Amino acid sequence: MTQYEKLSRSSSSEIKMLGQFKAASVNVLLGKYGPAKTAFDAVQKADSDDSGAVKMKLLAKIGGARCSAESGDATASIATILEIIKNEDPSDMRLFGNAYNALGHCYVKDGQKKAALLAFLHTDVLYQRDAEIHAEAL
Repeated sequence: MTQYEKLSRSSSSEIKMLGQFKAASVNVLLGKYGPAKTAFDAVQKADSDDSGAVKMKLLAKIGGARCSAESGDATASIATILEIIKNEDPSDMRLFGNAYNALGHCYVKDGQKKAALLAFLHTDVLYQRDAEIHAEAL
């Protein structure tokens, strides 16, 4: 975790975004949704707009939505993630695998167990080549 925090203090905006995103992801795994949401929000506000930064901002938006759901706002989080799924390229395995996994977690928090199962199954069937994303779905 401290290594990611060192990255987030970099002068390079891309490395800074990566460090903030990774630190936020670790906080999600630790159940620290407040600090994770803050870091995801910082990634979304970054100045960089190249293709890698746009993708990182979308991943951070998904992560932030999951944090909001874990903090009690599952309905809005579900809508946010569904909007990303609707508008982005489904061939982006990392983005969509993360989106469907986060959607599954949001549905669980909203009490929609069948919808959660279907979201996780999307990842299992369609995005299984990414081992980390696939393992989370299972």
